[in-house]
Amino acid sequence: MKVNKLFSIGMVIVIFCFEFYRANGQGIGVNNPTPDASSILDVTSTDKGLLTPRMTTAQRIAIIAPATGLLVYDITLKAFYYYDGLIWKAVASGLSGWSITGNSGTSSLLNYLGTSDNQALVFKVNNLLSGFIDNQDGLYLGRNTFFGKEAGLNHTTDGYENTFVGFRSGLANTLGDFNTAVGSYTLLNLTTGYSNLALGAQAMMNATSSFQNCAVGIGALTNATTGYHNQAFGYHVMFATVTPGLGNHAFGFEVLLNNSGNYNSAFGQTALRLNTLGNLNCAFGSSALYNNTSGSNNVAVGELSLVNNTTGSNNVALGFRAAYSGVAAGRIIAIGDSALFANTTNLNMAVKSRALLK
Repeated sequence: MKVNKLFSIGMVIVIFCFEFYRANGQGIGVNNPTPDASSILDVTSTDKGLLTPRMTTAQRIAIIAPATGLLVYDITLKAFYYYDGLIWKAVASGLSGWSITGNSGTSSLLNYLGTSDNQALVFKVNNLLSGFIDNQDGLYLGRNTFFGKEAGLNHTTDGYENTFVGFRSGLANTLGDFNTAVGSYTLLNLTTGYSNLALGAQAMMNATSSFQNCAVGIGALTNATTGYHNQAFGYHVMFATVTPGLGNHAFGFEVLLNNSGNYNSAFGQTALRLNTLGNLNCAFGSSALYNNTSGSNNVAVGELSLVNNTTGSNNVALGFRAAYSGVAAGRIIAIGDSALFANTTNLNMAVKSRALLK
């Protein structure tokens, strides 16, 4: 009977308070006879606090049609959350943070962007990985650094000591190690290759499992999918080849452009440009051995030397336009400006400027 009386008295007080508020347009005061006019509920205490609903993250997210401004305490994340009408947001802790419009009063000794625990630092653009500094540092572990939208996007902990800088640089890499790529789309499709250097937009863009190659220049080794121990320096060097062979050295504009041969060395604009299957050729000079396709063991030093040779092998030409006209001749030696200029047969030798010119 006593409990019922107390409950009845409590209900009367609550009803009275609400009726008073409705009649007078004032808020309700708890331990406060004069609630603030701007507040519907004004609670006063010096030894107690206001306890909001407490729930897990899953329970908070499961609230149906939350009202804008709804406030709860998330016991999973240990933070207050409110609903802004679209999403749940954490209430700021009151600690100062970095402003999106710049900061002042910072100290290079005290302030920084980054992590204070053993966690990687991650940057994102449109929620896509755009920067990563590895926290792992050990033998065959970690030491990866990526910067650029989607650079290193698919990396795993099995790939280590990679540096990818540029849009989608190293995007597909999962198991590759010791790779360095700088420029948009560099090493884009590499998954398991290792010890490659690609500098310049689209350098080694289509390589998948190549290793120990150097490609420096826009479009260097762009379409090569495999290849080993190749060195390519210059604009579009070895650009068109899909299977570039191994052990080739190419320096200059479109040098060894279509090469699939092995152990060729070409220095100078378009030297050995059309070579496909020729091996062990040395071309030094602009357009030296330009048209060579399958000839092997040739040495051409000088602009346009052996320029028209296509299938001839074991030739030596030293000098401007030396052995210029030979297409399939073999085992010739031409030393001097235009020496053996018009020769088309085998086993000839000429040593002098314009020797056996015609």
